[in-house]
This record gives sequence, C-alpha cells and structure tokens, in this order.
Amino acid sequence: MSFWAYNVAAPKLWHTLGLTKVDFLRGRPASQPYDLPNCNRYRRLVADDMDVLSAFLRNNYGDADWYLDAGPWLQTYLNDSDVIVLGLFGKDDIMRGCIFSTPLSNNDTIVGKKHAFVRVIEGLCVHRSFRNTGVAAYLITAMDYETSQRGPVIHLYSRELPVTPLLSTHLNVKTYAYIECLVARKKTPIQEMDLATFAKLWASNSHQWSSGNVVGTTPCWRRGDIRTWVCGKTVIVVTDTRRRTRRDNQTIWETVWCGTTDQDQLYPTRVKHDELETVASMYKGILFTTMESFVAAGKRAPWHVGTSGVHAWYMYNFIIPNFGSCEIQAIREEL
Repeated sequence: MSFWAYNVAAPKLWHTLGLTKVDFLRGRPASQPYDLPNCNRYRRLVADDMDVLSAFLRNNYGDADWYLDAGPWLQTYLNDSDVIVLGLFGKDDIMRGCIFSTPLSNNDTIVGKKHAFVRVIEGLCVHRSFRNTGVAAYLITAMDYETSQRGPVIHLYSRELPVTPLLSTHLNVKTYAYIECLVARKKTPIQEMDLATFAKLWASNSHQWSSGNVVGTTPCWRRGDIRTWVCGKTVIVVTDTRRRTRRDNQTIWETVWCGTTDQDQLYPTRVKHDELETVASMYKGILFTTMESFVAAGKRAPWHVGTSGVHAWYMYNFIIPNFGSCEIQAIREEL
C-alpha cells in the first residue's frame, strides 16, 4: 500500500478531476528497493528458471476457485527480451515471489493522442507462506526501478474486485459475466478469421480509436492462445487464460475484444448475447466476458451476470483527462 500512497508516479484522486496536464508524473528513474530481511536481492529470471517459475505459479497463483495451469508456455515469456520477469528468493533459496512486466503491444501504443511505451504489470505472485511481509511492494518497486532506467514508462495493471470502487483512480471497471460452454447453443452462423487477416485489419484501423483511449496498435499473441471468431459482421476475440477451475478442472476462456468489421473497416462495439453464446458453443469449459460487452445488460440465462465481481484497470506514471472512462483497446494474452 505504501508504494502507491507515497510514490510520485502513482496517480492520486485529485488527478481524476481532469485539471492536470496530460503528461508523465515522473520523468526521472525510480530508486532501487531496500533489501528484504532474510532474502537475496531480486534477479531477472531466465530460460533456465522455467521449471522453478512454473512450479511456483502453479502452487501459489490463484484463489479459492481457480489455479494457473503453469507449464512450458511460460518459456515464451522468459525467452522474450522485451519481457522482464523478476524473482525474489530467500536465503534458503525458496522463491518468495515473482512479477512480470510485458509490453502492451508489439509495436507502438497510443495513450490519448500521445505515442508512448506502455507496459503491463502482471503475474505478481507471493508465496502463500510469505504474504503480508512486504514482498509484493518490494517486487513492484524493483520492477519500477528496472523499467524506468532508460526513460519514462507507462505501466498498466489490473485488479479483480468484489464491487466497483466509489473513489478510485481506475481507468475503467467492467462487471464480469460468464457462461458454461456445455449449455451454450449455436444461434448464429460463425467462422474463424485467421490471425494474419485480423492483425492486418487491426493495424490499419486501430489508430482511429485513440481519442480518450489506450490503443496497442499491433496485436500480441506470444502464447498462441488467441482465436478470432466472426458472426456476420461481428468480431469476437477469445483467449485461453490458462486458468483452470479447482472444482472440476475446466478451462477458463475469456473474451479479449469485441467489435465490428465492414469490408476493410474494423472498430470496437458491443455485441449481442446470441453471438457471444455462439462463440461459447465452440469451446469446452467456461467463457468469461463483461456485461459491458453486451448490447443490453441483464441477468439473462444461460449467462451469469455480476456474480464474479468486477475487473478494474489502472495506470501508473501518466495522467489522462478521463479517468473512469478510458478504454484499453489491445489484443494480448494476460497472466
């Protein structure tokens, strides 16, 4: 908590009033964190750490309902020089925690109308036996230091919350909805769009959505977990979250983006319940989306709406004029 409360690069509530210049909050590099008691200094994890990292995340990343099916796919993060993965080990060589910083886009990112380098903090995980000991704050501080040495960087990060916060610096908050794929029915014609075609559409159109939004101009699918579906003119992008339910080990899928295509045009829109249900019928497991993806909200069977909390996005080291209503338009797999 102290990291966000006292760091000058962390937006404060008064910044949400829209009275501050749109710019970086801190231009200078961040300071290194102090060492934690009984711990070695953090280090960047490399390809040889894959087995240790995989076992650590499988055992410690998740909650009462789900776990991360960590495996060889993590190698795609460790092999990518643009991805920074930090690990903290105790003097006993037991991993205390890890954190990832991943580029939002493979290329340029537009924030409002400003071109900037934007990264995502994700995969922050602390060993179950060492929580509430300062490990999380230490790792965030370490990542802030590592990513700020070559110039100002914007970081995004997300949180899953039980309800929408009343006073917050969030960019946006979305209410979760999900459907069990077993009960989903195909209600509209559907076909799959190859990723190369979709990437070309995205690259040629995404710059048009930049007003008031954060836009990654190039899709990023390092794990190979993304598929793009087309129902008429509706485009729905889905990813394998690599999360599995603890109760019955079902795969948890999630919509990454919803929009409309018309010839060479592509733009974000809400979609119909029936189109999302048709996409769900192509999978086995559970498909998550957000209530805001629907044309009309409502608790409409077989969808479960508002029973799984909300998903909130936040921004670090940058001020935008529209906190609370800033959309993130990006194609990527999340940890």
